[in-house]
Amino acid sequence: MAVGSGWHRLRDVITTLTGWRAIAATGSGAAAPPPDRPAKHDGSTDSEIRLVRNDAWVDSDKMPLDPRLRVALEILARGDPRQVFERTGIRLPDSASAEARVGVILQLPVLLELSEPLTIEVRKALAQLQVAVADAYATEAERNDDLRCVTATVDVEFRGRGIEIERLHTRVRRIVDLPFVRRLALPGPLLSCEAASLETLDDFGLPADRTITVDGNDFVADGTGVIVGIIDDGCALAHWDFVRAGPASRVVAIWDQGRRSPAGAWQAVTDFGYGCELLNAPSSQAPGPIDAALRKHTNAEGVIAEDAVYDEIDFRPYAALAGRPFNPSTHGTHVMGVAAGSGGSLFGKAGVAPAAEIIFVQLPPELIAAGGAILTKLVHDGAQYIFDRAARRAKALGVPVPAVVNISYGN
Repeated sequence: MAVGSGWHRLRDVITTLTGWRAIAATGSGAAAPPPDRPAKHDGSTDSEIRLVRNDAWVDSDKMPLDPRLRVALEILARGDPRQVFERTGIRLPDSASAEARVGVILQLPVLLELSEPLTIEVRKALAQLQVAVADAYATEAERNDDLRCVTATVDVEFRGRGIEIERLHTRVRRIVDLPFVRRLALPGPLLSCEAASLETLDDFGLPADRTITVDGNDFVADGTGVIVGIIDDGCALAHWDFVRAGPASRVVAIWDQGRRSPAGAWQAVTDFGYGCELLNAPSSQAPGPIDAALRKHTNAEGVIAEDAVYDEIDFRPYAALAGRPFNPSTHGTHVMGVAAGSGGSLFGKAGVAPAAEIIFVQLPPELIAAGGAILTKLVHDGAQYIFDRAARRAKALGVPVPAVVNISYGN
């Protein structure tokens, strides 16, 4: 077994990931080191390793604290800016800055599983421990008594030279001890799912003409009246696969989760508290902002100047990252084409729901580049956003608007 600094790394991994403390045996009962073990610079040698159960985060009535959250608390205590950002999405302020001297509140993203509905009383009890649940989940709870899993943020105080870790430890313990909290966890990578090769409509149960019979009535299953939600990176909304005649966009809403401030047609997403949305809602007086940009930048031959459309609506998610120009033709567009492409472009092929409308959630480029586990919380919020906006659209139109969500980003 490696000694010296390697031992310290092993101890840290064992402690945070397994819930066991690794300690060096000391005193008269310690085993003598092997004769070939090198001496340290002070003349002493490393002792043998033994494991002791770490009960610091074990509650007698509940599961031990989520391992990912244990890791995050350890990293927050150490104050490693890169690790903190990649694990939690939190950007630590410079300890020499004015805001660090006076203190600043940071938000630790978490996933909450409840054992009872998300009532006003539950939200108040959480708020007393500086846990904030987005308003969108409260709205969903009013119409869905079965809602039990929500995302939230926990306040983290940063003052002087670092995180006030003992206060955070106490807060986490009290949250876990709440009678209605079944589980408190840090967002983590999504589980993988097996891919299947779908080459024809018959592969997923549709005849070539898409006509199916339900309750004795025939209709064409092409996605008409349905919202297809995509949570991913890269939305080529100006591609003909996602544009109707007119031209008019099939994309009815975009939530750019990484956009920091509203401008032009972009509005703050107040029910989640971060990012901005672009709603392509035409009225009798004017087209929606995406439709207007498409009409302005489509020539007589039907060729769309796609880059000009993105500039017109100010959709450049990677603008904040140096050296990373926005490329809309990435994974998100590929997935969107499979799910809802119309096949309207040259050599195009229709997707599963070529007549559906689309809501796209653009994940924050900074976190995509870092590969942070925080994406899990944003994916949860993205799904809730899509269903919420579909419900609003149904209310405005006075007809049901079913919605499905595709999440194929990550591992």
